[in-house]
Amino acid sequence: MKTRGFTLVEIMVVIAVMGLLIGIAVPSFKAFRDKAPLESSLGAVEDMCRRARAEAILKKQPMQLTINEDEGFVQLTTAPRVVGRPNEVTGEWTQQTEDARELESAVMEDGVELEVVYPDNVELGEPVVIRFLPNGTAEDLVLIVRGQMEAYSIKVDPVTAVAEITNAENELGR
Repeated sequence: MKTRGFTLVEIMVVIAVMGLLIGIAVPSFKAFRDKAPLESSLGAVEDMCRRARAEAILKKQPMQLTINEDEGFVQLTTAPRVVGRPNEVTGEWTQQTEDARELESAVMEDGVELEVVYPDNVELGEPVVIRFLPNGTAEDLVLIVRGQMEAYSIKVDPVTAVAEITNAENELGR
């Protein structure tokens, strides 16, 4: 009478195949894990650019994207503006300044750095402010988002205000 079961050789073959598969998967998982903070930060900046353009067009109000390289901080706000309103006491038409309102902000993940390439006339340590206008245009922006292994460039086209992401390593010739 035969008993059902696995021989020692069959078990050893299965363990060897599992070891091989794990050996192949671990480096891929490590690369994925190392790249995740960069992709998250890159996505946050791209989403803010996209939202700034859409909000400016829909609300017919300029939007500002403020980038602070030193703190790794990006913030989307409405742009301060002058609006005409009737004075509550006299009823006369007056102009008042409407302050900026924060819509969204993001701090870059650990190990991710921002580098503003253009505009290049900004004082060291000062935040860069890019305006998105209601006519669907924006000010020029070239921003490098750098992680541990890779770097990507975000370019905002001044005519369409659309953000384009490219691999910065290829672009910079590194």
